[in-house]
Amino acid sequence: MNSDLFIYDTERFNSIASDDILQQGLTFFTEHKVVALDRQDHALIAQVEDSDVNKSYKIELTQSTGGKLVVQCECADQNSVCKHAVAVLHSYKAYTDRYKQDIDNATQETIQGCIHKGKHDIRVKLISGNLGFGVWQATSTIPTAHGPQAYQVHIRSLNKRVNYCTCPDLNRNRLGTCQHIEAVLHYAQSKPGFSAFKEAGSPVSFVYLAWENNKPVIRLYPIATMSDDLTAICADFFCSQQDFYRPFAR
Repeated sequence: MNSDLFIYDTERFNSIASDDILQQGLTFFTEHKVVALDRQDHALIAQVEDSDVNKSYKIELTQSTGGKLVVQCECADQNSVCKHAVAVLHSYKAYTDRYKQDIDNATQETIQGCIHKGKHDIRVKLISGNLGFGVWQATSTIPTAHGPQAYQVHIRSLNKRVNYCTCPDLNRNRLGTCQHIEAVLHYAQSKPGFSAFKEAGSPVSFVYLAWENNKPVIRLYPIATMSDDLTAICADFFCSQQDFYRPFAR
């Protein structure tokens, strides 16, 4: 089930209103009768034009503590969920779908940009370790007023976004990669032994910074051979999903 309580699929729609109300609400949505929609904390605030009575209704949707949809609409419909509420729920889902698609497209475009710059604008050199687990220097080949810019890249995996770079772009784009990391990965792919290093994975457990829903998450990457003592210590700080415990979640 979607974690957003205002996202309704067919089954959830069928549980809150009759077929007639659902069809009327769907018609209002497809005819663009929802003229205003805003998400405020735990509520949807909207305005719906009703051509049947030539009026515009304000409506607020919230959730009860038990997860039941609560509708406050100026139409004063005797049904607990009116056609205006159904139209608003359809409109909200359409909006979130478009927003997610825009985010996905922007994310993919940014990653492709990192890959392109990594291939063509960055020179890399191994400082310590090996192709699969090591520290690299990544230097831009594009001249700047301050001379060549160089950053350290820490490779921990050749197929997961758990690597680290000292450049500001990594934290700025919140995607788990940057042009310097992609430059190292591109270089590594061209070298003998890449497949073996990729399959072997990390030789040690480590902690890294991940991004979930645009929020930072401190996460543990445990290897299968992690000692029992270290596993016991980590259990005090990381949950079963390997996320660091927040103080209020314990």
